[in-house]
Amino acid sequence: MTTPMNHFDRLDALKRKGITQASIASSLEPPVRSATLSLVLAGKSVSARIRRKVAEVIGKPFEVVWGEEDRTNL
Repeated sequence: MTTPMNHFDRLDALKRKGITQASIASSLEPPVRSATLSLVLAGKSVSARIRRKVAEVIGKPFEVVWGEEDRTNL
């Protein structure tokens, strides 16, 4: 099994793709504050929709990015 990404891995993946936290935050519907996104990236807050969006823009499966299965659609 692949080791899940940590906070720094997620930030690095976004940086390598040229994607800012602000751009992800504003692309969500409804948009969220960059500070909220930052808390989710750090694992200090949980939001399924933000986590799904981060995995999508990084281009990796949810389980690889977050270390657990996306259970929102079960």
